[in-house]
Amino acid sequence: MQFTLPGNTTERIVAGWKYIYGRWFAETGYEHGDSDDFDHFDERFHGPGGPVSEIYISIK
Repeated sequence: MQFTLPGNTTERIVAGWKYIYGRWFAETGYEHGDSDDFDHFDERFHGPGGPVSEIYISIK
């Protein structure tokens, strides 16, 4: 599952992870999968059009 996060600050990224594990799993009924989760930072992370990053979560 991919989550796109606005902003490029540590606080925004940590808030995204907290939302996913603190609310999203409980509200959707998905279960965590067997693969690793990871952050993805590409050219948009420092882009002028509003920086973004992505979090990828393994689900079953």
